[in-house]
Formats: sequence, C-alpha cells, structure tokens
Amino acid sequence: MSDPPDDRRSPTAAGPPDPPLRVVASDQGRELFAHWFGALVMAGMFGTVAVGILVDEIRTEPFIEWLLLAVAALAPVLLVGAVIETFRWLRFRRVVLELDPAPGSLDGEVGGRIQLPLRSLRADQCSVTLSCIRVRKDSDSSFETVVWSAERTPWMSFAGRGMEVSFAFAPPPDLPPSNPSGGVVWAVRLVGDVPGLDLDLDLSFPVEVTRGPTPRLSTVELLPAADPGSSHGRRGRIGPGIRLERTAGALVFRYGMRRSMAMGIAFSVFGAVFLGSGVFIFRTVAGEVDGLFTAVFLAFGGLFLLVFGLLGLGLVLIGLHLVCTTRRVEVTPGGLRARWRFLLFGAERAVRLEEVDRIVARVMGQVGQGAKASVRYEIKAHLKAGGAMVLGDGIRGAAHLDRITGLIERETGKTVELERRGPRRTGTARLQAASDGPDRTD
Repeated sequence: MSDPPDDRRSPTAAGPPDPPLRVVASDQGRELFAHWFGALVMAGMFGTVAVGILVDEIRTEPFIEWLLLAVAALAPVLLVGAVIETFRWLRFRRVVLELDPAPGSLDGEVGGRIQLPLRSLRADQCSVTLSCIRVRKDSDSSFETVVWSAERTPWMSFAGRGMEVSFAFAPPPDLPPSNPSGGVVWAVRLVGDVPGLDLDLDLSFPVEVTRGPTPRLSTVELLPAADPGSSHGRRGRIGPGIRLERTAGALVFRYGMRRSMAMGIAFSVFGAVFLGSGVFIFRTVAGEVDGLFTAVFLAFGGLFLLVFGLLGLGLVLIGLHLVCTTRRVEVTPGGLRARWRFLLFGAERAVRLEEVDRIVARVMGQVGQGAKASVRYEIKAHLKAGGAMVLGDGIRGAAHLDRITGLIERETGKTVELERRGPRRTGTARLQAASDGPDRTD
C-alpha cells in the first residue's frame, strides 16, 4: 500500500519535502546496553567492597559496613534484570512501529500498528500508552518528566504468523509537538502479559502540529471510550489499592495503603540514608577531634547533624505518609465527604456541591523516567471559600484516573479538569479520552 500524496510545501524549499517517517524501531538495544553496563559497574565496585568486608580485609564503622553490604546486595538483582532484558531483546528485537497517520497530528490522531511474533495474546492482556515527555538536560544528567499521557486497550487481529496491535489517540491540540532539540519528545509504550516473559517495548516517534488532520490508511473502525460506570474490575477494584463501593445514593472510593507503596519506600530509604549520614558525621567529628578547635569542629558536626537529620526525618515522614495514609471519599449528587487517616491521626470534612468551585486532577509524582515512568495522580476539589479537599491520591496511570474522574463527573455533573505541567502550559483542560478502545480496569 502506497503512502497518500503530501501536498504541503515550504515556500523556500529548493525541492520536494522529505517523505514522512513511517517505521520506527524500538530502543531496546540501547536499553539492554544500559542494563548490562549498570549491573557490571555495580557488581564490580560494590561486590569487591562487600567481599573485602566479609573477609575482614576492609574495616570501618558498623553502620558504614551494613550500608555498603545493603548496596552491594542490589548487584545480583541488577544482573538478573539484565539477563531478563537480554531474553526479551532476543524475542522482540525485530518489532517495529508503523505510524498511521504518518506523521501523527495534534489536529487529528496519533496512531499506528505493531506486529508481534505472538499467537496467544488477547486485547485485554495488553495496553498502549501515549506520552508527551519533557526532557531537561544538565551538564552530566537528564530528567524526563511526563507532561501528558493516555492509556488504552488496543485492537488485536491476526496478521501473518503473529498478532497485529492497532491503536489511535486524539491528544489535546494545545500540547507541544515533538522537538528533541527543544526538550519535547513523544513516545508510545506497549505493555502486555506474555506467557513466560512480559512484553515491554518503548517506541519514540514524531508528532507534528498540522493545519488539518493527517489522513489515515487503516480502515479499522475505532471503538469509542468505555463507559466509566460499565465495569469496576474484581470485587469493585478500579485501580491498584483503590476500591469502589455503591451505597444508597452515593459512590464511595476507598484508597488503601499500598497504592503509593513504591514512592513511600523510596522516600523512606533516602530519608534513612540522610539521617544515618548526619549521625555518622557527627559521631566521627565528636570522637576524633581534640584541642583548640574542638568547639569549631563540634559545631560543624552539629550543623551536619541538624541539616541531614531534619532532611532525613522529613523524607521518612513523607514516605510513611504515602504508605500509611488511607482515604474514604463519598461522592453524591448533593455533596462530597472525605475522611483520611494516618496511623492514629485522622480527620473528616463534608461540603455541599454548590460550595465547590472546580475539581482538578494533576500529576503528583512519577516513578521512573520517560515512557516507562509510572505516573501518580491526585484529585482535589477547590472550594469557593478557599482551600481544597483531596478526593483521591496515589492514582496510578492515566487509565485509572480517567475511570475515577468519569465516575465523579457522572455523579456530580461537574467537569474534572486536568492540570498539566511542562512546556507550553495553558492552565487546565478537560480530561480528554482517546478514542481507540475501552479503558483498562486492571
């Protein structure tokens, strides 16, 4: 099948424009190299130190020894992960994305087809996520922040000796187009439950803002977005750690403790490291310095203890808050009621719906970078009298956010707005669902 003619021309171009990019390969090879490089460096550095500690060749403070051993224990985990990535690369190294339309359009659709060497994969076993990513580079590092993302269940069909995955998204038109030199990239991620080895591919492809929609070649009829009230998973589960209960005239969302487990553990570990480092530095300075400058060095060690101790304690408390806080949110056509509990503490608040100015969803954090980042969202009701009321947090992924906000909109009649972050931010916009298939209920 040939590409449709492209009549767009630059007034200063000397010749015809380059043909649009149609096939994009995965970055698996580069990711595999990064996995092996990190695993071997970790094993070489900390593995040698760990052996020296175990055979008494290296002696230091017990706290430092245990800390080094704990870090060295990550080396075998990284090596196992590198081996798994190698098998995954061998299985899916020839998989490519065929863009349709090419290029994608913010005035139309962003979509494509992926052929997989599989024969036993159902649509409800996989998901496709489209992400707009801001890349911020420093002198020696870079950080990738998800500005906007949407997740949907794709179409599946048999093609040749495998399966063909088809998808299409309709992203908000006010998002920025691809501009790698300007720090904006777009990526699609396909994730599926494959027997024996999980499928995990990241594919980056260009998205342009055009005056009109780019024509699509596919004739597959696209499904509308799923009804948010049609299904809620097993036993009312609508997301990791989030359950839905229906009572007389109300929807009750229960947010359990494990919905933000990864972020909470990460904060707690970093906090413990900072706190322990402050104590160690103070003990070292206080125990070995003597003479005229003792008071100065003690003050220096005390400053480290104060700064590192407060920072570490704050991070630990944030981690405990993320892990241990539970919420119960009741939504009715007439009002909202929210109750939170953290260990032995808690509070409850209720407002009438006419007291609510607007309801906003926003990104509260992410674990990982780029297309593989696991994004967490929170929902707040901003009141006309001032202040805000949390209606949900730790919501993992755009699909679960869409389902929860859809239920809130249906029950209250109020539109939930999405507050985006990143380049060309235009305030808030209504949550826009892609039209390629039903939402995932996980």
